[in-house]
Order: sequence, then structure tokens, then C-alpha cells
Amino acid sequence: MSLIINKRKWDSMNDAQQGLIEDTCRETQLWTVSSTAIANAQAIDKFKAAGTEIKTFSPEVLEEFKQNTVAVMNEAASKDADFKRTLDSLNAYREKVALWIEYKGN
Repeated sequence: MSLIINKRKWDSMNDAQQGLIEDTCRETQLWTVSSTAIANAQAIDKFKAAGTEIKTFSPEVLEEFKQNTVAVMNEAASKDADFKRTLDSLNAYREKVALWIEYKGN
């Protein structure tokens, strides 16, 4: 659910081109959210009916995944300036949306 475009390329586009991409992304996001909930629930029902046990990771395991991911990404950033620049940008975005993520629920 992400689109990554080189900033220089994005800046070289005119307003109509940028608008088309933004509108397409917005429509794709709306379609994805509105069209998959029922299909995903039906798929889970089929899995359960076939005897599949559905499990989730515990909060502790998810936190460990997160910490290890941060460590690996920081290590990569220390070795590659482009990766660091990209990671810094991603982290800045994450800080901006953190409050929404905290309160939106699942």
C-alpha cells in the first residue's frame, strides 16, 4: 500500500501528472480498504472450516521483531548514505503519523 517515487523525478513532473498519480493512489487505497474486508473474512472462514488454526504473534514477539528491524536498518544506514537518507525520511514520516497510529485502533 505504498508508492515510492524518486524525489527528483516527482519534482520534474507537472501538477497534472502529480495529481493523476495522487488520485490513482487515493482510489487504489479506497478500493483496497472497501473491497478486501469481506473477502478476507470469507477466506478466514474457509481456513477455519478446513481445520487451520489461526494464530497471531504476541505483543512481546512483535516488539522484538520491531527492535531487531530497527537494529538491522540502523546498521544498514551506518554503511550506506542513500539508505540512511531514505530511512531518515521514513522515520520522519512515522513520527508525523504516530499519534494517528496510536489512536486509530485495529
